[in-house]
Amino acid sequence: MFRRVWTRTVALSLLAAATGCAPGKGSEVEDVPPEVRFDKLRFEVYRGPAIEATGTAGVARMRRDTGELAAQRVQVQFPPAAGREEAQLEAARGTGSATERWFQLEGGVVLVQGSDRVDTERARFDGTDRLIRGDAPVTLRGDGYVLAGPGFTLDPDARTVRMAGGAALRTGAPTASASGGTSR
Repeated sequence: MFRRVWTRTVALSLLAAATGCAPGKGSEVEDVPPEVRFDKLRFEVYRGPAIEATGTAGVARMRRDTGELAAQRVQVQFPPAAGREEAQLEAARGTGSATERWFQLEGGVVLVQGSDRVDTERARFDGTDRLIRGDAPVTLRGDGYVLAGPGFTLDPDARTVRMAGGAALRTGAPTASASGGTSR
């Protein structure tokens, strides 16, 4: 009986050694990459308990140590609200900071709401004053008008847009529909 217990003890010890139960590195702390990457990210944005937007990004990254954000192929849907139709936003890429509460979209930004369509190269949202600003040329097209200017400031809460100096308004002109075609 002693021989059987001894044989089993030796066999279990050898099995444990063969399966990687060797001495480890001790209690060293491993370096963890500060970046988290998401493929096909779906997100929701809330203001208090109410949902303000939902969206997707083809690829998104966030640095945990600094709060820096980066995304590609961004699509955002804004649900209808009191006095406001549903809106869709698309951009090729975006960068921002979760800690500083800002996000900039670039690479061609398109916003469609009802029959209105806004096109610009870039736009930046600032979470401290909740304004969206663009310093690149912008074109707003709707039923029977085209408004173009060198930049803009959009206040989503007040539902107003201020065009930078040198804006031009054409009425009765052909406009681009939400699908990108032209109509009269």
